[in-house]
Amino acid sequence: MILALFTFYAYIGLRKTKIPVLSIDEAPSDWGRMKQLLTEVMTTVHIKHGIIEAQVTMERHKSGKWTVVFSGQGYGTQKLRYKREIEAFFKVRYSPKADAVEVVRAAFSWNLNRIAQDFYQMEKGIQYRTPPLIPRQHMQSILENPKLLLMGPSGQRGVDYSIKPPQLYNRKEDEETPRGYKRQPILAHLRRKS
Repeated sequence: MILALFTFYAYIGLRKTKIPVLSIDEAPSDWGRMKQLLTEVMTTVHIKHGIIEAQVTMERHKSGKWTVVFSGQGYGTQKLRYKREIEAFFKVRYSPKADAVEVVRAAFSWNLNRIAQDFYQMEKGIQYRTPPLIPRQHMQSILENPKLLLMGPSGQRGVDYSIKPPQLYNRKEDEETPRGYKRQPILAHLRRKS
């Protein structure tokens, strides 16, 4: 008995209801395979419910408790997957005439980063770009005066220990203020002698 690793759920507008549409036992390897699966999901949703736009999640089943199941030879204990974790979220439009899907929005978990890069490159035309070393809001002022780059705290190579941090409670040295309760000694033995 093969247990599903991933299940596609469709949110089709019914309140607090997600419908399991497709279960697969292997992770999609690239964006092309993921798009095929989304096409299959949306075809099923369109045939059963007559809806061409839906939100689809791909959820991974996490291992759960041991339970008794029937296998080919007899009964045995096997882990039953009962917890789910969302791996990807899609907002999808389906075109029944062309039998094609248009992914309007997608969000991926960290372990599907490769598929996310393929999605942004193939569907949105956005290649991965590294963020600039100098933020854009500071770029113009640094180009006008390059000395600012070395004068700011980012130009220092190490921590500057020469600056004394301001004290939270700045006490003046000249003030003679009591620092807590001071008990006055009883001088009864001195009073009797005089």
